[in-house]
Amino acid sequence: MKGKVYQSQGHAFTTIWATEGLAGFYRGWLANTLKVVPQNSIRFVAYEAIKQLAGIRKTKTDT
Repeated sequence: MKGKVYQSQGHAFTTIWATEGLAGFYRGWLANTLKVVPQNSIRFVAYEAIKQLAGIRKTKTDT
């Protein structure tokens, strides 16, 4: 895949807005969500399992 090269963040913003409109800023959102949600779920479960194995208990000040 060949990507575009922008001169600055402002140039990228104006170019995307001019060529693709508002939808251009959300391109890839669904694919990223499908990747990140399971990844964070696994991370949370692993964190809680490690805490339990290490014997770390919830204290009064934990939320």
